[in-house]
Amino acid sequence: MKQLRALRLLVFLLVNFHISYAHPGHPKKKPQPDSTRHNVVMSPASQVGDRITDTITRKQVQSIAPMPAPLADYPTYHPMVVHVPIMLLILAGLLQLIALVKPSRPVHGLTLLLAAGGTVGAYVASTLVHPHTSGISQAAQLVLEAHELYADYSLWLGGFGTLFKAITLWQPLKWLETVTAAALVCAGIAVGLAGHQGGVLTYQYGIGPRGAYLEQHGEGHADGREHAHPKATQ
Repeated sequence: MKQLRALRLLVFLLVNFHISYAHPGHPKKKPQPDSTRHNVVMSPASQVGDRITDTITRKQVQSIAPMPAPLADYPTYHPMVVHVPIMLLILAGLLQLIALVKPSRPVHGLTLLLAAGGTVGAYVASTLVHPHTSGISQAAQLVLEAHELYADYSLWLGGFGTLFKAITLWQPLKWLETVTAAALVCAGIAVGLAGHQGGVLTYQYGIGPRGAYLEQHGEGHADGREHAHPKATQ
């Protein structure tokens, strides 16, 4: 009973940390007239707004009704899926560490489910809904390659951790439990690093919002990862 309470508390804390970290509150700002102009020097990263406003003007953006958009309107489904492996793999690694200290059949079973779900989510996010990029800078290309490398590490480490965990449920082996913990903890670290690089691509280089620098649905190969990214611009 105490272990179930501890698991509920751990899940509650992780979910609240993720919500507060990924979606912090923003102070309201007074709207400025369209005629307002700021004489500032724009950095190369911030100039992506010029490309976005080619198709959607400021007035058009402000007139959009505050309601959920149809799925077909999203330039990529990657952000909808990628949070699944981030949460599940990190939680699986933490539970596996708990299982090493206080072994429990329910904890072992839950760890296997979380590891398997995180691995499947990592596969879907890195293949089926992995967006293609076009016309990005050389610096952004390096960040993209790092993002994909950490995503591959997450997938492989999560897969091995899931396999090892399934074996230990069938044949309990202390040394293999330790190896499983190492694999799942490293998978959690790798998926966190992949998420960080993804955030850099979005918020520093402006790749993704409103489809900036992304190929639209139906363009390129469906698997997404066997696709050679176009040569980056200088």
